[in-house]
Amino acid sequence: MRGKSTLISVSEQMRGFWTRGRTVAIVQFEAVHEEVIPSVCHALKENGITPTVFLNHEILTRRGDIFARICPGEFDYHYVPVSSPEDWHMLKTRLLARKKDAFVLINTYQRPGIAKFGSELGKPVLGIVHNPQIFLSHKDCVETALAPNVGLMTLADHAASYLIAGQQSFMDKVASLTPLYWGPEIAQSDPDPTLRRRVVVPGAVNFSNRNYDFLFDAFAQNPGLQGRLEVRILGGGPDRTALEIRVHEAGLDSAITFSTLNPDTGFVDHQVYFDDLRRAAFVLPLLPLNRQDYRTYKITAALSTAQGFCIPPLLDRWTAMVYRIPALEFQGTQLQGGLVAAADMPDADYAALRAQMHDFRADRLARNAQEMAYLIAQTCPANSP
Repeated sequence: MRGKSTLISVSEQMRGFWTRGRTVAIVQFEAVHEEVIPSVCHALKENGITPTVFLNHEILTRRGDIFARICPGEFDYHYVPVSSPEDWHMLKTRLLARKKDAFVLINTYQRPGIAKFGSELGKPVLGIVHNPQIFLSHKDCVETALAPNVGLMTLADHAASYLIAGQQSFMDKVASLTPLYWGPEIAQSDPDPTLRRRVVVPGAVNFSNRNYDFLFDAFAQNPGLQGRLEVRILGGGPDRTALEIRVHEAGLDSAITFSTLNPDTGFVDHQVYFDDLRRAAFVLPLLPLNRQDYRTYKITAALSTAQGFCIPPLLDRWTAMVYRIPALEFQGTQLQGGLVAAADMPDADYAALRAQMHDFRADRLARNAQEMAYLIAQTCPANSP
């Protein structure tokens, strides 16, 4: 890791240049991962850069406008069509007309077509690589990124390490930004002390991405847990109905509950999702142990959620080691022990763990600004016009 003092000096150097009315366009072609945008905008604004965001309009039909819920008025954003070549041409024309933009930031940047789009704008490009393995598998992506005016950003240190290991020429052009900003007041929420402690499982219900067997085994090993804590499944997803049926058949309806779906969309509305999340005491990713990708080159959005809301995660030791986040840890597959510890943790100890999460969030937000400044300095030299 680069030394903190070096990063601070780079940030101070950049502020003098970029505060001269500089702007930036952020483009997102896919209809997922928009929850990353607030963290990116926060880091840019900390460096005196004003962002404008262009998002795939399909997001609105799937989950609605997340930014109206968590970051109202914090940055300018627009939903635009990107489903046809004509749409891409219209967007490119719109971006080229933005003469004051110092660079373009693309979320996500791991497909040849998107890399080509960025290279045709005639400006420096910062690309957020969500999946380094996919990025490295595309020769065109790698070759495009070798240009001096292209910088890369990952969403966790282990993902940055994987990307650099795959192409050592990227050593000085990769930054690591933690996606944990959900607005200035989000982290002020606290669980209701009069209720059972709530453990939430964020994200869509997908049997390949979450090991729900851990939950059923834990309650089978310790039936007394049912009256002491609640596990809330926050999302919709392809396997939600099957999971609801299994919960009911196991007699766990009072222990494992579900956020309410919007019957028109099949998704959980942002307001319901965030309201249920804000009452949580712990976040449980439920990562299967055979999903090495989440621990070697990808991130789990469950931990971004935990970090952003300052809610301590409940983690197996391996995941805690990789993400280096304050957590309540359990060994291997012993989730039952972790749930017992979550239910029995004294209030004072829980308050101390929650305070560590607040400190962790503040530290990572400062580091995000430094990492953004570093990448800009590498990609867009201060003597640029």
